[in-house]
Amino acid sequence: MISRLVGVALAFAGLFAPAANGEQGGFKRFLTEKEWAVSEVHDPTGLAPDPIVQRFELRPGDCLSEPPFNDCENSVERAELAQNNYGPGSFTGTYWYRWKVFFPENYEGSYPARNRHGQFIDKAAGGAAWVLEIGSTGALWFGSRFDDESRFFSLISEGELRGQWHDVIVEAAWNNKEGKINVWVNDEKRVQYRGATCKRCRIVLSYGISRVGLVEFKTRYPEKELSTQVIYYLPAIIETSDPGWIVPPRSEPADQVKVGLETTPDAIGETANPEESAVDEEKTPLIATEESDELKENQDDTIDRKIENRIEEITIELQPKPDEERTDPAESVDTEDQDTDGAASSNDQEIQVDQTSESKLDAIAENGSEDAASVQPVKANPTSDVDNRR
Repeated sequence: MISRLVGVALAFAGLFAPAANGEQGGFKRFLTEKEWAVSEVHDPTGLAPDPIVQRFELRPGDCLSEPPFNDCENSVERAELAQNNYGPGSFTGTYWYRWKVFFPENYEGSYPARNRHGQFIDKAAGGAAWVLEIGSTGALWFGSRFDDESRFFSLISEGELRGQWHDVIVEAAWNNKEGKINVWVNDEKRVQYRGATCKRCRIVLSYGISRVGLVEFKTRYPEKELSTQVIYYLPAIIETSDPGWIVPPRSEPADQVKVGLETTPDAIGETANPEESAVDEEKTPLIATEESDELKENQDDTIDRKIENRIEEITIELQPKPDEERTDPAESVDTEDQDTDGAASSNDQEIQVDQTSESKLDAIAENGSEDAASVQPVKANPTSDVDNRR
């Protein structure tokens, strides 16, 4: 078992050996020998941020077998680039990866064979740990392959796959127990995974086009030939520390109020200083309360004045008779028995003594008091009595 692993590692070392020009940390063809498989061309889309892009083309039958990989025998075709050197030291740790990819409108999938357009290959284990793959739905997925557990995350839907450049960023902490993977596509976070991320964790990145499971395609469509596939990339970049590709939400300036200008409530409300905003929010309810109390006091005062005026309008003033005509106190009319509602409704109506008062006067007259007729009806002042009923 140990000798097998050593052989796999040596084979990988040969496959990913530094290029002839001595460039470190770059990419080279990976099990790809056809001349048309990988090339650099002027951007045919007119949409790339760089004028020169990488063109990948995979034709039916493009396979190469080099131990420990036997692509032709394993029904695998590929046109890929892969990291040629990882430098000294451990391959584990946290790494940042970034590339851009463009699928033309005429791009055609190959399901039930699976297209892979990016793979994180575990050199020590001899296979892919994670892949970017197009399956039955036509969407681009990100999934694990380093164990039997299925972990798949949707990256790009089929409807959005073609005709535009997609910016892919991967942050990966390679660890067989406590790793992590975050993936952003077009500035949107699509994957957040925590847990084991690899088995032996000697990870290298490959990208381009590969087709896996060609036997399944030929079994389902024995008379159908696989299509030629072409896609475009901007070269992948790898960093060993956070390169700042993910920009956090921008905070507002601390102070937007200019010195010397009069500050209005609207300007205060727009300030980005959280302390000032907090103070303003605390002051606003107090001002509203004070205004409300003042308004209430004004309303109460107005109501009191109206009531006083109303009372003045219905005040009953008793006019004393001349001394020679004054009657006995017993003959005075109890004002509580008068109909004040009539006086309140009109100053032209006479305030008359109710029936209860008249009965009292009759009783007084029978008991020997002065003649009840001498009792004068009470009239509102200054209106004269124009009622002739008496």
